[in-house]
Amino acid sequence: MPNYKQATKDKILKIYGHEPTSLDDLAHCVIAMVNTFKGRSEKSTKITGFSWQISYDQKVRNTHNCPINGETNWGNEKPNAPKGYPGWSGRVWIRYVKYPDSFGSDTFESSLTYPGTGGGGEYDGPFKRKDGGYICSWDYHFFSDDWPLINDGLMMLDILENNKLTRTYKHNFLWEDAKLLKTKG
Repeated sequence: MPNYKQATKDKILKIYGHEPTSLDDLAHCVIAMVNTFKGRSEKSTKITGFSWQISYDQKVRNTHNCPINGETNWGNEKPNAPKGYPGWSGRVWIRYVKYPDSFGSDTFESSLTYPGTGGGGEYDGPFKRKDGGYICSWDYHFFSDDWPLINDGLMMLDILENNKLTRTYKHNFLWEDAKLLKTKG
């Protein structure tokens, strides 16, 4: 049985052109994948803004999603299976040009990143309704094993600073498409 998550990763690399090497690079990769999403109308979804606030964690929940070679474990239904994997979690905000003709979170389905609870609204994020577009936000996570070059970069930082992955990593990202904003504003 083929691993659909590996097939998703292969599609990402084909569309994006390379394996992301930093968290900023991964954010741009997610933007590219969201912009290729086609809902029921078969028209691509476009976004004018994308932001996240995330932190590294040794045990990112795996109830609904897991890394490519991992397994889910809803409510500890599998006592011998992992109860989480190393990765990143926090919050994501996205501003669509127009609301997708599906659930707003469906646009992430080909990104190997996972929105959770949330939906339409600003949720104390960087985008405001008065600026136009349709704003959504969700809890958000992804797994380090799916993005090994990012993980390698962080380990190199720890080696250089003799820190051995004991510090708390936090990362904020904010991107706006000035060209699309100008034509829509």
